[in-house]
Amino acid sequence: MNAATVCGIRRYPVKSLGGEALDSAELIPGRGIAFDRRWGLAVADLSPLLQGAEKWRPWNFCLSLKRHEALAELRASVIGLEAGESGGENGWEVVLEIASASGGRARGRPGRATERAALENFLRRELDDARIVLAESEDSPLWDGRGVSLSVLNLASVREASARMGLSDADALSAERFRANLIIDGIPAWGETAWSGRCFATGVGGVGGAVLRMTDSTPRCAATQVNPETGVRDADVLSALVSHFGHSDLGIYAETTRQGEVRTGDAFFEFFPAAG
Repeated sequence: MNAATVCGIRRYPVKSLGGEALDSAELIPGRGIAFDRRWGLAVADLSPLLQGAEKWRPWNFCLSLKRHEALAELRASVIGLEAGESGGENGWEVVLEIASASGGRARGRPGRATERAALENFLRRELDDARIVLAESEDSPLWDGRGVSLSVLNLASVREASARMGLSDADALSAERFRANLIIDGIPAWGETAWSGRCFATGVGGVGGAVLRMTDSTPRCAATQVNPETGVRDADVLSALVSHFGHSDLGIYAETTRQGEVRTGDAFFEFFPAAG
């Protein structure tokens, strides 16, 4: 297998909003990247639904780019952690910032009622919807599929899809359109489709790095029509994938089997766990 490199790491604290680029991240079993897709936007209080033994709910409990392209005009980022007793991981409270394309922004700790209300009021104004609620899922990230915690994207596959669609370099599909956590390069297009069930490690020789087990190819949907820079539906990616490649997949889901750090520039290579 060709050597692959991690060329991008991204986190999306609020489902379907734009996210943030990271230089490094700790990959956590059962969670993926801390605070990734921890919050979602809803039009009713989802708290009772996001607690307890059932840790995953269908995507349509939250607003999604599938139906609400205006979400692309907003970006969320974790700008800090503060010691506290509520709303955090391992005793820390997260400070969340939400910014709009027009330059407005709001920040606060979602674990504090008054600060969460300020974030919600900002979102309500930006989205022109007084019902908006910032829903939190503490136990499991708000992915579209059950049991998903991490998404890996092969840049060569994105380039091949762009070429088949006849897009110029200026109009080529961006990696962010697919909202993956780890973006890799250096393997052939669609090479990731053969990875299901195989383990991969990050870093040098697998020492100190994370280990991931690849699970299923990532099925794409109407959300990929939306340009993350403009919020405009400008490319029918789903139809193009089916027409040119006979499937609607691009990228692959993964689960973290050994906690560890991943950094941009890390090698990404197949890892064979010791027997026993």
